[in-house]
Amino acid sequence: MPNVTIGAISAFTGLTALGAGLGYKVETLMEEALHRDVGSGFVVMGATLGAMMGTATAIGIMGFFYNPLPIVYRNLTTSRYRVLERYYGGTDQFWVVHAIDNTDGKEVVLKLPALAKSKVLSGEINNAAVAKEHRILSQMDSPHIVKPVAYYKGLHYSILVLEHIAGPTLYDQLGQNGPLSFAQTLDMALAIAKALKEIHSKGFRHGAVDVSQNIILHPERKAVLIDVHAAHESQGPQDEMEDWSQIVRLAIGYYKADETRALIEALKERGEDDASTLAKAERLQIILDRAVKKGTYGYENYDALIQDLETL
Repeated sequence: MPNVTIGAISAFTGLTALGAGLGYKVETLMEEALHRDVGSGFVVMGATLGAMMGTATAIGIMGFFYNPLPIVYRNLTTSRYRVLERYYGGTDQFWVVHAIDNTDGKEVVLKLPALAKSKVLSGEINNAAVAKEHRILSQMDSPHIVKPVAYYKGLHYSILVLEHIAGPTLYDQLGQNGPLSFAQTLDMALAIAKALKEIHSKGFRHGAVDVSQNIILHPERKAVLIDVHAAHESQGPQDEMEDWSQIVRLAIGYYKADETRALIEALKERGEDDASTLAKAERLQIILDRAVKKGTYGYENYDALIQDLETL
């Protein structure tokens, strides 16, 4: 933030000059009173004191604006958590911070309401979204849904502590390495279907399962669904299946809108053309198509969807 740096430099320079000016004024008054030259010591002393004050002010300015968390959150994070990355991720609604829990050394993720600087000082903080996410996640019991670790609600702050999942988001994986392999896609598809089954069994819908930033790929847990702040009441047993189908198509590089590039052709293009894989791919394509249909033509519920996926 260049403006912050300029402000800090200006504070240092201004207070140094003010100190020197006050020192010169004291020196002039002393000379008038004593009727003799008292030297330039007062100017040097004033400039030094001004420089010290300017340095402290500059550090304060830089520290406030560059600190990864607003002032209302700092006591907790400095005593319990050590921040590793200032902004691990987040949106206009949240700050998401990667940190270490000082009590056990484990990595965690802190989720906090995002605030404008004006609201930091006034204490106008909207904790509702963080509280809602904690309430929903606390009801979940699935290895494919991120787990809450702790929740802090103070007079002026609200912090949700989540487990840290070591792995790339689906968004990053696709951007850096391209589509997932067929085997990886099956693992992800089944994991996210199980996550959605759990969420809907509690009466909620995730609300953003088709956003690739909300899926973290993990070697043991295969895929983990995060960020449920957009969750609301489920609309029925087939709710979000179309979104699930869409994210699976995105993961493997097959888009229904592009009729010239079917799933089989997409796999052949990158060398996944053994007979077993192609046979399973044909069945997966049928599952993906059925998942977007409603009523009797679609899956009755997530149990039926998962049952078909587990046969692949």
